[in-house]
Amino acid sequence: MDIVTRKEAKERGLARYFTGKPCPHGHVAERWASTSRCVECERKYREANLEKMREASRKYREANPEKERERKRKYYEANREKMRLRSRVFSRLASRYLRWLSRSFSGLAS
Repeated sequence: MDIVTRKEAKERGLARYFTGKPCPHGHVAERWASTSRCVECERKYREANLEKMREASRKYREANPEKERERKRKYYEANREKMRLRSRVFSRLASRYLRWLSRSFSGLAS
């Protein structure tokens, strides 16, 4: 792994960089260019605070519905084929499930 400073990483548009030096917790890992936090420390924090982070994310989405719509729109545009395929697969599975339900429980109504 190449050693890169945070400044160089930002100039090159990199999301992460590697200094080769341990973080205050002793991890020799990549760091985020935006915050300079160790990737490993960040991962451990996320694992330990998963519910707290989900709740904060939910509150942000509720408070900023226009930003959420825009984020979803951009994702759909960038992944149009993937989303169409997912929709087709879901539709087929749902229709099969509904047919199965109607056949399985049709005799129970009488």
